[in-house]
Amino acid sequence: MAFFQTLEYLERGGRLGKGKALLGTLLHVKPLITVQDGEVQPFGRARTTRGALQRLYDFVNALLHIRGLSIMYTTLSKEVEILAKLLAPLFPQDRIIVTQVGSTLGTHTGPGTLAVAALVE
Repeated sequence: MAFFQTLEYLERGGRLGKGKALLGTLLHVKPLITVQDGEVQPFGRARTTRGALQRLYDFVNALLHIRGLSIMYTTLSKEVEILAKLLAPLFPQDRIIVTQVGSTLGTHTGPGTLAVAALVE
């Protein structure tokens, strides 16, 4: 699951229409998506970064038998620390893989992207 701080780069890349991008920007919407079996699916929206972090936590909390957990980000290092602490009761913090995404993915998602991936049994 991932969320985006800005819709600008999704709109620039043709992944979001101009009207939706403008409306989302005016309303300060942070879209959340999931990717399952290679398919990108909308998962919901958050109005604040705190709300988006809570949705990421809720997503992981709903999973059973987590074998691996990763947090990926473009520029939100402070939020990564907050999310890792939130997830600590669900998965050992020292086993969470934290990585900054590369420029190819970052170009399409823009600054302020944060994602969590889980490997479940």
